[in-house]
Order: sequence, then structure tokens, then C-alpha cells
Amino acid sequence: MNCKSGYLRRERDDGQELEPRLQQALRIGCPPVVGGHPHRFRDTFAVSLLLKGVSLESVSKLLGHTSIKVTERHYSPWVKARQDQLEADVKRTWAAPPESR
Repeated sequence: MNCKSGYLRRERDDGQELEPRLQQALRIGCPPVVGGHPHRFRDTFAVSLLLKGVSLESVSKLLGHTSIKVTERHYSPWVKARQDQLEADVKRTWAAPPESR
């Protein structure tokens, strides 16, 4: 995708759309990506950042979302701190002795 004025564009300088070319590359790749779509690169980018501990607010800005709520709705399951807390909660629960009745 070409940069012009600091924005990513979905077309080449000659006006041709890049999306059909990316979809074709995903289909004929080795191995082919079933259901592949260029937006997958964006999702992979966001999830990778979140799993490495980058804040949801920073990822939201990088994705160009107008509100952090949009980012939360789509990417909150991959927030590393949230996952770490859930994992700790599960381990603590399983490590506790059963309550006597």
C-alpha cells in the first residue's frame, strides 16, 4: 500500500486497486490462505502488538480508530495483561484445596 501525505492508500499511483492483487496472492500462495483477505494483515499486526504488551490505547491509535471502544470490541481478548490475569486466576483456583463441607 502506498503512502502519500502520511496515509495508507488502497491503490497504486496508477489508480489500480491493490486489494484484488493481494487477494490473488493469498489464493495462489504456498500454502494458499483460505478465506484470505488483506484486512488479515491488519488484524495480525494488532494482535501481535497486544500479545507483546502494547497498550490497547496505543494499538487503537496505530489502527486509526476514532474511539478506543472500537478497538476494545474487536481486540480485547488479546490484551496481554488481561490474559495474564485470567491465567493467574485459573492457576490460583486450581491450586486451592477443595472446601470441606
